[in-house]
Amino acid sequence: MTSEEKKEILLSKINFGSGVIKENGLKADGFRVEYKGGLYLEFWWWEGRRYCNCYLKKEDTTIIPHSSVALDERFFQWVRHCVAEIESGKYRNKKSRKEMIQKEIERRGLTSCMNNTKWQEFKEAMEQEMPFPPPYIYKTLFEKDEGEYFGFSEDVPYVGDYDDESFADYDYKIIEWVKVRPRYCEYHGGRLAGKSILHDAEQEFVEILKKYSIPYEVERGMYIIYGYRQ
Repeated sequence: MTSEEKKEILLSKINFGSGVIKENGLKADGFRVEYKGGLYLEFWWWEGRRYCNCYLKKEDTTIIPHSSVALDERFFQWVRHCVAEIESGKYRNKKSRKEMIQKEIERRGLTSCMNNTKWQEFKEAMEQEMPFPPPYIYKTLFEKDEGEYFGFSEDVPYVGDYDDESFADYDYKIIEWVKVRPRYCEYHGGRLAGKSILHDAEQEFVEILKKYSIPYEVERGMYIIYGYRQ
């Protein structure tokens, strides 16, 4: 079944009510159906594959994901049910990720200190310009600043992972702060004759922060980069 045939079947089998058909804007084939209030149904699939995905979203936030191995009556019924719920106003007050972030910022009286460009420059520099990717922790706007994890008060025996999924999964807007220790301990030898070697790249780290004009503070050996602060 070609991509166009899939689209024609969906449009013929489902009444999308007040929804407006648009291109999906994704690399995959498909389309989206937009409704008032930022809600939309997003259909997508890969050419030559049998399955079809349908996500109910509001702006940047997925409310309900659904996948089917075939375009059958069961899938059509699920989509019709979503359309009925949208038209009934069920998701009218559902907040998107963007709205939740803005609400939290306003509630706590926070000011933005970084943006997506700065975070991307920081992430890439840690991967490409440092002698090793320094260990770090980060806190999102929705986490409580409690527990041993958030202390990060001692040098650790591992380096940091700055791949897309590990470093906030590209969702930089939720990062409240990142704490970095630009060094790590490497242990060599056995229990009796072993020794710990400290790898330190503090100078290189500071030079990178200055190079990209990234604001920071230093606290007990940690470098703190704030996404937001009061």
